[in-house]
Amino acid sequence: MEGENVKITLYKFTGWQGILKIPESWCRECDLLVRATERAIESSGRTADFNVKPWFLWFWKPLFQHKAMHAPILVVDGKLVSQGIVPADSEIESAITGAP
Repeated sequence: MEGENVKITLYKFTGWQGILKIPESWCRECDLLVRATERAIESSGRTADFNVKPWFLWFWKPLFQHKAMHAPILVVDGKLVSQGIVPADSEIESAITGAP
């Protein structure tokens, strides 16, 4: 597992959502979680396939797969890590490395 890429998907509410642009002030947690995830990837030493997707266009996927509805939503290797909050960098890193 050490040599494999970790697949990370983050669904966020801010930014471009199709033709609409949602200001950062509407969901500060969204951009905070992007930066926290980038830091956790770097400190984990793993390579990751990190995708940030617009929540408005993709809300159905985390809703049906994980029953997660509140952005920002973080999924690591198909497992829901968080929704609606920004977990500590160490929690995100643990999800990336597979540590308990």
